[in-house]
Amino acid sequence: MQALTADDVKALFCHDEVVAYYTQAAVDIGLWHSEEIVLQRVFQPEQTLLEVGGCGAGRIALGLWELGYRRVLGTDYSKEMIKAARRLASKLDYAVPLRVADATALKFEDGMFDGVILGLMV
Repeated sequence: MQALTADDVKALFCHDEVVAYYTQAAVDIGLWHSEEIVLQRVFQPEQTLLEVGGCGAGRIALGLWELGYRRVLGTDYSKEMIKAARRLASKLDYAVPLRVADATALKFEDGMFDGVILGLMV
């Protein structure tokens, strides 16, 4: 079995069906109750947080906004996922910043974030 390349991963998460799946999860599921509990115990609403490793269509970042977190930056490798997350954030009138970024080559200053959330949903 051959390992997936970065291009393979990007191609997968750019497919319309995959983007639609993650968008629907952001709408229908939001944060799981267990995630709410853990995130609220670990992070305070005034902290600056980075969601890395794939915010997808914004399920976690938008869910945190709903809990009062206003300093969360959601990142994803897929431009299409970020477009979907931005559309959803706009529709909900949430001012969540979302950015295309490669988790293996982030360009942020040291100490810029108080915490990091690794968003993984399959």
